[in-house]
Amino acid sequence: MGALRTFADIVLLNVLFCALCLPVVTMGPALTALHSSMQLLSAGRNSDGNEAIREFFKEFKRSFFKSIGLFVVVIAVIIFIFIYHAVVWKLDGAAGRVYRLTFFLLAFILAAFLQYIFPVAARFQLGIPDIIRNSFLLAIAAAPWTLLALALPAAAVYISFFMDPSGFRIAIFLWAVCGFGLIAYLDSFIYLKAFKKLGVRLKDDPRDDGTVPEGALFIDEDHNRDGNTMEITDRESMPDWNKREL
Repeated sequence: MGALRTFADIVLLNVLFCALCLPVVTMGPALTALHSSMQLLSAGRNSDGNEAIREFFKEFKRSFFKSIGLFVVVIAVIIFIFIYHAVVWKLDGAAGRVYRLTFFLLAFILAAFLQYIFPVAARFQLGIPDIIRNSFLLAIAAAPWTLLALALPAAAVYISFFMDPSGFRIAIFLWAVCGFGLIAYLDSFIYLKAFKKLGVRLKDDPRDDGTVPEGALFIDEDHNRDGNTMEITDRESMPDWNKREL
């Protein structure tokens, strides 16, 4: 019954996400809200059965303008990749082959970076420059988790649309019903693991002595650090769990 309730939440959140993406300009806030609610579900914090839904709408409203700015950054990166592709594929000879190789390498690095933008925005209270910088750091420092998180949606897209092209309509229906939410839910387990496995500071801490702590820790302004450990206050005193608690 718990698994069925979780799946019902995933379906409902997926439908809300698809509906809020229709205006296009709201895709950024919808993505942040989806990741925020899915991280809550994957962390087992949907105790009353409605917390994930409330988290979705709260995060959509709270990060609306910041997420729109992040979405503009994502679109700009995608446009750059398409332009680079168009230029490189016009080149012939050895130089063309080399530049095609750089294209695939660059596309992979940017894809790894882009996948972290909205999960990081959903998890930490950071400005747009901090989110962009730390998404790059996260993509590199958590390389195994990065590859796994990229492989999951890539496999889902391949199975849905390329393995059997005749099932295109069914695939569209499944993605509209639960696809985006299910992928975000499964990826959230990977993102939460990545967040806990890094020794990279997300934001300068006035208590920081300038050294990067050993071990797998994120440090931001909402945590107190003593050596290589975090002191996290009781969850009951922090209703906004997703922004403060690891």
